[in-house]
Amino acid sequence: MGSATNPGQWIEVSDGRIRFMALQSEHAPHLLGLKMYGGTYNKNLENLPRRAGGWREGQTLSYLIDFLDQRDGSIAYRLYYQDAASTPPLGFPPPFTGPNDQHRVDLALLCVANYDEVDHYPTAIVAHLQPRRVALIHWEDFFSRLPDDPQDLQPVPLLNIGKFVKRLAPALPQDADYVLPTPGSWIEVAP
Repeated sequence: MGSATNPGQWIEVSDGRIRFMALQSEHAPHLLGLKMYGGTYNKNLENLPRRAGGWREGQTLSYLIDFLDQRDGSIAYRLYYQDAASTPPLGFPPPFTGPNDQHRVDLALLCVANYDEVDHYPTAIVAHLQPRRVALIHWEDFFSRLPDDPQDLQPVPLLNIGKFVKRLAPALPQDADYVLPTPGSWIEVAP
């Protein structure tokens, strides 16, 4: 995995059309500075845990994902994925010096849940990435069933999405925007 100061290893998939780099990150505390489900497993599990308390955090990662142009191998589209708020600079991609690594983040998928448990989130990661668009993810109440009507979706308990947006908006580059998709919705993206 990479870090804010050191590049990690690019992993190529799909016959070299996609590559990704895992980035060292962390999971924000869940409530009032307390983090649940810490720890790791020392051996493979024989069965998946049936309750939330059976899962262990392990090493939280963020990802930089590049979709490559097949003609010349350049980056056609860059995606950043972070599904847990983290303390800066955890989750930050490293500075890239190689010409094949230079590309602005086209779409940053950023976690909304527990943003208020971390100082300078999401402002620091947005300032670092300078994305063209941000999609707000991990905001819906995943402890309840999805309703038939997306308008009936509820956020994670105690989550104030409006306050998150008030933090996010001033940090966005002037040519950037954000979307708040519902589970199962489509977002149109273009290189």
